Amino acid sequence: MTTAKTAKATMTEMIEMAPTVEMTETVQTPPAECQSCGMPLVSEDVLGTDHEQRNVADYCKYCFANGAFTQPSMTMNDMVEYCVPILVAEGMDAQTARATMLACLPNLARWQAHAGQAAESSATSDTEQANLADPANCADLSQPVRLEQRDAIRLIGLAERTTNAREMSANGVIPQLWRCFWEEQVQQQIADPAQPGPIYGCYSDYENEIYGEYKILVGISANSLDHVPAGMSSTLIPASTYAVFTSRRGPLAQVVGETWQAIWKWSATSGMKRAFTGDFELYDERSMNPEDVQIDIYIAIVNE
Repeated sequence: MTTAKTAKATMTEMIEMAPTVEMTETVQTPPAECQSCGMPLVSEDVLGTDHEQRNVADYCKYCFANGAFTQPSMTMNDMVEYCVPILVAEGMDAQTARATMLACLPNLARWQAHAGQAAESSATSDTEQANLADPANCADLSQPVRLEQRDAIRLIGLAERTTNAREMSANGVIPQLWRCFWEEQVQQQIADPAQPGPIYGCYSDYENEIYGEYKILVGISANSLDHVPAGMSSTLIPASTYAVFTSRRGPLAQVVGETWQAIWKWSATSGMKRAFTGDFELYDERSMNPEDVQIDIYIAIVNE
């Protein structure tokens, strides 16, 4: 049986091979890596899709879906900050990882287009461009909308352990976790909910901040953790102060991804220190339509 390690190249290996690929590939040969993030395109499972749900040869599904970029407002620098933790998880030091991505990404088609070397209009629909230009659909994500103190939160739901690097690969567990949450009607199985409406995507039990494993739980708040249904897990988030970020309205995958991108950028430059005691996405009545979602993301911070 082919192991996961031999079945796919790591991002580090892809970057090391990039000069050879660029020199030898012909017009008929599709790119070996996503032309947005550099992820190796090693199987059809990781390919993006066009408007008719057919695979495209030059982008991964995390960057390009339904004929458009999943995070159309992302800049190349945002992508660098997103990819650095993945390279660090693969053994590269942060300084080298950042320098490597800054050298690699400008050679990819998406960022060449941003530099004026190609037209990006073929990848982003007119409707999406109009939506992005509409002030009603925009959100200032450079800073949190507020700081909020919250008491301890008890959560019950489905959980897995994962890493940011894993979620950027074809082996990510978070989409499947959400799918199981809905298919198994987990919300209806929790007997003593504290708030039956809102749904949490909670990140906790961090091993090494953003660089290592963490626990992801999809569930709801409960009054007690004494009776956790079989097959489910629980998380107790301690009382904390949170920086709260509110997304724009838009398709679920786009607004969640771009809000996290903004959070990582803010975290690196704001001077506020993340506590890593438990962070969560909050889905409430604004999230009923997956094509027109608005969410809040709560980031625990250190009180100084």
